[in-house]
Amino acid sequence: MLIQTTNILALVTTNARDNRVEDQISLAPMQRILRVWVTETPEHGHANAAVEDLVAHHLGIAPTLVTVVRGHRGRRKLLAVRR
Repeated sequence: MLIQTTNILALVTTNARDNRVEDQISLAPMQRILRVWVTETPEHGHANAAVEDLVAHHLGIAPTLVTVVRGHRGRRKLLAVRR
């Protein structure tokens, strides 16, 4: 079984009123950008875990298949999505 990994850029807002995900238009071909709002605070990795769970739910896959690979301490995150 071959596992493919796709990278997605996520622009994250923490301490939001509600959790939600919106697809954004990308000018680069084959680049997916998501705008993500999470209610978690950016302390002890809680917001990153919430982003992984929320994006996985948005994509209809298991949360263990989404991982933050870059931007752990910033708003711009690179997510690896395994399928």
